[in-house]
Amino acid sequence: MFTEVFAPGACQVRVHSFPNYEALALRINDRRADRITMLDVTGKPVEFSLQPGANLVMTRDTEWPSFFFECDEPLHFSAERFVRDAAWVLIAPLNETLGEVEERWFVASLDDLPKGDSFIGIPASAHQPDIASLTISQRFYAIDGGFCSADIDTPTPRERLPGARPAPSVKPAALLHDNSDWTTINPQSDGDVHLVLDFGREVIGFVEFEVNAPAGATLDVNLFEGIDASGIFWTQNLRNSFRYICREGRQTFTSHQRRGYRFVSITLRNLTRPLYIRYVSTLVSTYPVEAQGSFTCSDETLTKIWNVAAYTVQLCMLDTYVDCPAYEQVFWVGDARNSALVNAVAFGAYDLTDRCIRLTGQSLSAEMSRVIPPHLLTMRPHLTASHVVSGWFNEVPMWTFLWIWMAWEQYQNVGDRTALKDYYRDISECLRRCEGFVNERGLFDVPDVWNLVDWAAQDHESHGEVISNAVLMAQSLDYAANMADILDLPEPASHHRRLAQRLRDAVNRLGWSEQYQGYVDTVRDEWAYIQYKQRNELQGLPVISFADFRAKQRISEPTNTLALLCGAVSLERYPAVMRFVLAAKNGQFVGRSPWHARFGSPDEVVPVGSPWFLFFTLQSLFEQARPEDAFPILREQWNRMLEKGATTFWETFPGDVSSGHWSRSLCHGWSAAPAYFLSTQVLGVTPTAPGYRRIRIAPKTWNLQWASGTVPTPYGLVSVAWHMDGDQLRLTYNVPEGCEVELG
Repeated sequence: MFTEVFAPGACQVRVHSFPNYEALALRINDRRADRITMLDVTGKPVEFSLQPGANLVMTRDTEWPSFFFECDEPLHFSAERFVRDAAWVLIAPLNETLGEVEERWFVASLDDLPKGDSFIGIPASAHQPDIASLTISQRFYAIDGGFCSADIDTPTPRERLPGARPAPSVKPAALLHDNSDWTTINPQSDGDVHLVLDFGREVIGFVEFEVNAPAGATLDVNLFEGIDASGIFWTQNLRNSFRYICREGRQTFTSHQRRGYRFVSITLRNLTRPLYIRYVSTLVSTYPVEAQGSFTCSDETLTKIWNVAAYTVQLCMLDTYVDCPAYEQVFWVGDARNSALVNAVAFGAYDLTDRCIRLTGQSLSAEMSRVIPPHLLTMRPHLTASHVVSGWFNEVPMWTFLWIWMAWEQYQNVGDRTALKDYYRDISECLRRCEGFVNERGLFDVPDVWNLVDWAAQDHESHGEVISNAVLMAQSLDYAANMADILDLPEPASHHRRLAQRLRDAVNRLGWSEQYQGYVDTVRDEWAYIQYKQRNELQGLPVISFADFRAKQRISEPTNTLALLCGAVSLERYPAVMRFVLAAKNGQFVGRSPWHARFGSPDEVVPVGSPWFLFFTLQSLFEQARPEDAFPILREQWNRMLEKGATTFWETFPGDVSSGHWSRSLCHGWSAAPAYFLSTQVLGVTPTAPGYRRIRIAPKTWNLQWASGTVPTPYGLVSVAWHMDGDQLRLTYNVPEGCEVELG
């Protein structure tokens, strides 16, 4: 993207950028601030020199272009000499692998851009102030009559301005209530008034307010999730901000966009008289659920963990499951599998899970060719999309396989054979495509995908024989075989089981490292190197040496945990693999993108990276009859977030992001594992026949004195209460009529 900025004379401009996923790059005239320089988490601006008249401005590889230009001179942006009425011009598409981006980035002037480029004009109407950037960049001051919470002022002290002035706000608490009282905001002669409201816990919905304001008064609203040890944790590069310009008099407003937040920042500008606020509220908007499930026990911390986990998933239930209320608000399929299990024990909203399973199956349609990159269309059939539905096509094999798990688990919870038949139609087609990526030596290798398993520095590139994918596919084939049995399809069932065994055999033959006594993330032997070399040469990409190829090998806790969970570990290798699973008890989690694997070494064990993956750790430990190892992990690791004041559970553990804040998203459904395991393990309620027609109640007491709660089923609630009487367990239960019960 490029434009020209016009300055009345030589001057300096300070450019703020607030990158989210990726650093931003900016060029002004001959100075280029590369992707490292612009990534300044403190918000410290980068200075550029402007000459009188036109100055070249260019940015590249920026999905969310957000720059805030701070200058003492008036600036004007225009690209009209290239495209009529354009403030900026976008050149797209460009082929990065052929150097087309670099060629344009280094042109001497805009007039030297290659002839024939497709210029897409961005009109001045789209060149808008970024309200978040404006608010984050503004300078905050303490004044007499004002107040700043120590939570904000301690990490980011406010400079105090001297002098008497009218109190910025009168009766500020009035705006917290929908009654006849009003909060008064008084104009300040030398600045704007800034308010921060705390809703007490994370919410998702629409901001509403009523004000009596002068014409032209402006409310810049920014919504964010947390205040932590670094101060306000602004939610950046999202539509989590808006500007409301008032008309004269009394007026109400409901925001147009559903947003997730706990705190509301309001900067009030252009006040020509006092502005009055009657209330600021949230119209909460989630999927309609009832709190059918419940859990309480003698350990108050575990009780709170269950409630916070259930509430976390509730905020991630919209028209589909979504990853989080504040950031993408997207139906990520893998995230949804874990959220669906929590929903099942907390709310019993099975219809939402059914919808998500069906939507994912629809992403196998040929209609997806509208968003699939052209080179993939000609290369291979696609898997299910990693998130549905979206203009950004992306495949995560683990998410595809967890979709199959979700379908099988839904059948166990609901027992709907007709729905299972529909699910299996899509699942069998998907597995047919997956089988095409099982290579001649029995491992799954699909090119050009996102091989995400955890936020961990695993050896997972966009191609290769990823061991996690192989074992996840094997387990998925087992579930598909069970579906085929129920649907009276003996030949497909047998085929699924044979292929599952072939995958597990290959994993043990090729994926095991005798040297490190564990399964590798990706196989890196000579045969794999030949495939890698041929693939890169065919695409015109550079080829590294075999020694460098081998040096990328990593051993990780997530890979070995999945190998155990998916039934790939032989008896003799069980003790060696179990040490990787039990390492989670140490609590030494390191949240990283797989991109960081390049900085590790084969001698290091890559730890679990997030609460997301601990779902699979806990599932493995409970299935291996090791509750005494699972419960301490659950209590200690989720309590770490409660100790920081969490009202919902976070995407990563405290401190696992590079921004200096505790996490990125402070409400993530994939982190709600405890609700599921406390209901299924401490209350001990699980279905042993589809749809809970037969129910097993087998409480694991751990070191608790008592526990009670309810679990929803399609036929009504199962209620369980137990307490320890000396060394005896006293159990009371109630189940829906017609359901069989077995006790353990």
